Amino acid sequence: MIYRHLVDNHLVILISQQGKPTLFIADTEMQVKNIPNGKQIEGLVYVDHELELPYVKVKKLVFCKTRIGSYLCNVIGEIKENSTYKMPDKIEEFYHDVINELSKFI
Repeated sequence: MIYRHLVDNHLVILISQQGKPTLFIADTEMQVKNIPNGKQIEGLVYVDHELELPYVKVKKLVFCKTRIGSYLCNVIGEIKENSTYKMPDKIEEFYHDVINELSKFI
């Protein structure tokens, strides 16, 4: 099953298997100075990045370049097993935790 939520006008998608959310995909619009090296596919740059948070383990960051600048466009991660019972009720909290942590080094 796929859950779609808008959090602060950003699309957050949860994909569940066997009734438990397992995948977290979130839109962001965090401007960056430089796009790190990574796998390029159709104008997007996919960068492997491990970041442990209480509920989500971030696995990939997706960067894009526009006429205005370069951005972190998406975050892809796994929902930790001990957090699946909180989904999708806590999706806003999960999203804000991820964004706040990423803003420390982006």
